[in-house]
Amino acid sequence: MAAGALAVAFPHPARAADAGVLYDSAARALDEGIPDVAIQKLTAYLAAAGLTPDQRLAGVAKLSEAQLAAARPEEALRTLQANGAQNDETDFVKAEALAATGRWSEACALFARLDKENFSLQIPARLGEAEALRALWRGPEAIPLLESLVNDPRVGVKAKLTLAEIYAEEKEVQKCRALLDDAKVTSPPDMKWKLAIEGRLFLAQDQPYAAIPLFEQVLGNPEGLSENLLVSATLGVADARAASQGPESADEAIEEFIWHHPESPYLGLMFRKLDMIYSGEKSPSFSELKSWIDREPPRRSALARFYLAKLRFHLKEDEKAAGILDGFIQTFPTDPLIADALLLKAQILVADRKFPAALQALDAAMQHSTDRCLLAEIEFCAGTAHFQRREFAAAAGLFHKAGESCEKFREKAIFNSALSWGNLGAYDKFLEDYKEFSTRFPESQLRRELVLEEGLLQARSGDPRAHVTLALFIRDFPEHPRVGEARIALAELAFLSSPPRRGEASHYLKAALETPGDPETAERAEYLAIFMADAGRKRDPAKVIDACLKFIQERPASSLLPEVRMKLGEIYFRQGDFSDARNQFETLAHEQPDSRLTEPALFLAGQAALKSMNDPGQALELFDEAAKLNGPLKLYARQEQAITKSGLGNEQDAVNLYDDILSAQPDPELRFSALCGKGDNFFAMGASDPQYFTKAIAVFDSLAAQPDVTAYWRNRALYMKGKCLEQLKKTDEAAAVFYDVLQAQTASRVEPDYFWYYKAGFDAARIMEEQRQWKSAIGIYQKMAGLKGPRAEEAGSRAEQLRLEHFIWDE
Repeated sequence: MAAGALAVAFPHPARAADAGVLYDSAARALDEGIPDVAIQKLTAYLAAAGLTPDQRLAGVAKLSEAQLAAARPEEALRTLQANGAQNDETDFVKAEALAATGRWSEACALFARLDKENFSLQIPARLGEAEALRALWRGPEAIPLLESLVNDPRVGVKAKLTLAEIYAEEKEVQKCRALLDDAKVTSPPDMKWKLAIEGRLFLAQDQPYAAIPLFEQVLGNPEGLSENLLVSATLGVADARAASQGPESADEAIEEFIWHHPESPYLGLMFRKLDMIYSGEKSPSFSELKSWIDREPPRRSALARFYLAKLRFHLKEDEKAAGILDGFIQTFPTDPLIADALLLKAQILVADRKFPAALQALDAAMQHSTDRCLLAEIEFCAGTAHFQRREFAAAAGLFHKAGESCEKFREKAIFNSALSWGNLGAYDKFLEDYKEFSTRFPESQLRRELVLEEGLLQARSGDPRAHVTLALFIRDFPEHPRVGEARIALAELAFLSSPPRRGEASHYLKAALETPGDPETAERAEYLAIFMADAGRKRDPAKVIDACLKFIQERPASSLLPEVRMKLGEIYFRQGDFSDARNQFETLAHEQPDSRLTEPALFLAGQAALKSMNDPGQALELFDEAAKLNGPLKLYARQEQAITKSGLGNEQDAVNLYDDILSAQPDPELRFSALCGKGDNFFAMGASDPQYFTKAIAVFDSLAAQPDVTAYWRNRALYMKGKCLEQLKKTDEAAAVFYDVLQAQTASRVEPDYFWYYKAGFDAARIMEEQRQWKSAIGIYQKMAGLKGPRAEEAGSRAEQLRLEHFIWDE
C-alpha cells in the first residue's frame, strides 16, 4: 500500500529513537483533520526497527484510525488483518470500518461486544450498535440502547435525535415530541436533522403531504448534510410519496441516491428500501437494476444482481431468479449478502421440492451467516424443508434452534416444533411445546391453532381422543376462523368410523358448509360431500357425477382434484360407461403426473380401454405406462398385459411377462396367479407343439407344491395338470390327478372349493365312463354326492343311473 510512497518521503527506515517523534506527529495530523499525512507518518513509524509489541499495536491502531478518517475503510480493515492486531481499541476501529463498508451485521456484533465488555468504549460502541441496528432495519432493538444514553451529558443531542427518529418511525408520536422539545438543538446540521424528524412525525400522523416539503427542504440544501441524514431524508421523501401518491412515485428518490452515491455504506439499506417499493408496484421496472449490474463499483453491481433476483422471486419467476442467484453466488462468494442469496435460492428449491439441494444451500448459508436473526430464518427454512420431507424430528430441532437464535421467530418456531412432534405422533413432546407456547404466548392466536392442529393430527392418526379435542375446540372457540375445519374433521371421523355414523357426519358437514371460512375449508367440505353422497344408502349416481363435474370446473387448481377425478371415473366405470371412465382416468394421470393416484388411474384406464372400445393395443400401452412408474401396481399391470397378450394369441409374450413378475418375488396371491397364467399359456401353446404340455405340467406341479399354496390354487393346478395329461393321451394318469383333487378336498376341514372339486370329479368320472369302468365311475360320483355341495344331487343321480343301466349294486 504505502511502500512506494515511503521510499520517497523517508529514504531510510526510521530508527527506534525517532519513532516516537513520528508517532506524535502523526497523531497531531490526525487530530487536525489531515489523515493522509498521518497515514504516511504512521507507515514510516511501523517500518522503524526495534518497536516493542505494544508500540507496534498502538501504531497499527492509529494507522487504521487514520485510514478510516481518510474514507479508506477497506485499507483500514486490511491493515488490521495483515498485522493481526486485536484489542478493544482496534476492534472498535474495525467495527467502524465494517460499518463504513456497509457490513452492518459484523459491525453490530462487534459494537455489541465492546458495549458489554469495555466500559471506556461503552458510549461510542452503544451509539455504533444503534446505528448498525437501524441500517439492518432493526430500529426498535436500538430503543433501549439509546434510552440509556439520552440523559448522559457526554452524548449531547445525538442520542436524543436518533431515538426521536426511531420513535417517529415506530409512530410513538408523544415520545418523539417530548424528546424533540427537550433536545437543545443549535448547530445547523442538527437543525436539519430535527426538521427531517418533524417530517417523520407528519408521516406517523398520516399527513404525508405535509411531510414532503420538510424532507425536500433538507435535501435541497446540501451544506452540512451528513450522509446518514441524507439517507434518512431520502427514505422519508420516498415514504411520503408512496403514502400520498402510491409506490410508483416513490422509487425515483431511492434510485437517484443509488446513482449518485454508489460507494455509500448505506447502499444496502437503500436497495432494501427500493426492493420494498418495487414489491408494492403492479408492474415494477427492471431497467435500473439491470443498468447497475453492468456498471462499477462492484458493491452496487452485487446489490443490483441480488435484488433483481429477489424481485423476480417476488413476481413468481423462480427459474429466472434462480439463474441470477447462481451468477451472484459464483461472482460474489464473499459478499455480505451471500447468506441471504443462499437462503433465497434454498426457498426456491424448497418450493420446487428439491429438498437435498435446498438443504445443501441452507447449510452453506448457515456457515456464512453473521446475523442471529438471519441465521434463525435459515434454520426455520431448513426446518420447513425437513417437515415437508416428513422428517419431523429433524424439523422440530431446527425450529427450536431458530426460536433460540432470534426472539422474533420464537412464537412460530415453537408452534411449528409442536406440529412436527404431533405429526410424528410424539404427543409427550407435543405437550411440552404446547405448555412452553402457552407460558410464553398466552394471548397468541396460534395457541388456539395448536389445539386445532392437535385434534387434526389425532384424527389423521386414528387417535380416539380426536373427537373430544375437536369438539372442545368448537365449544371453546366458536368464532375462530378455522372452526369449519374442525367440523369437517369431525364429519370425516364419523363417516370413516366402523360402522359409519352417517347421520352425525351429515350434521357436521352441513354445519361446516354453513360456516364462513377460507376457500380451502369450503373446498374440503365440497370434496367430502361428494364422497358421502356416493356412500349413502340411497345414493343418486347422477347427482354425484354432477357434483364431481362442478368441482372439477370450479376448482381446476385444487390439490384434491385427482381424488375427485378418480371418484368420477370409478362411478362411470361402475355404471358401465367405460369410455367416460377412461377419459377421467387418463386426464388425471396426464394433468397430475406426480399424484399418488396416477398409477392406479393408468391401471384403471387400461381396464376401461379393454371394456369400452375392445382395443387391446391401447390397453397394453396404458398398462405399460402404469408399470413404468415402478409403483405398487407395477406387477399387476404386467399381469394385465400378460392376460391381454394371451387373449391376442401371443402366448410366448405372456409367458415372458409372467417370468418378469415371478423374478420380482411378488406376494403369494400374485405368485400363484402368475404361475397358473404361465402354465395356462404353455397349455395353449401345446395345441401346436405337444412339448409345451410337458412344460405346463412342470409349472402346475410347482404351483401345487408351493408351501403356502391355498386350496383354490392347488386344486386348479392339479386340474390343469390332469388336462395336460389327457392331451398327452395319458388318461389313467389324468384320472388319478383329478381324483387327488377330490381326496384333498374331502380331507380338508376348510370351506370346500366346490368349483375345481366338481370339475375334477366329473372329468375323472367321464374318463372312467369312456373306458367303461362303471364301478370306478360310480365310486367317484358317490364320493362327490357324499360332500353336501351344489352339485351333490347331480352326482348322486348319475351314480344311480349308472347302477340301473349296468346292474351294479352294492354287495
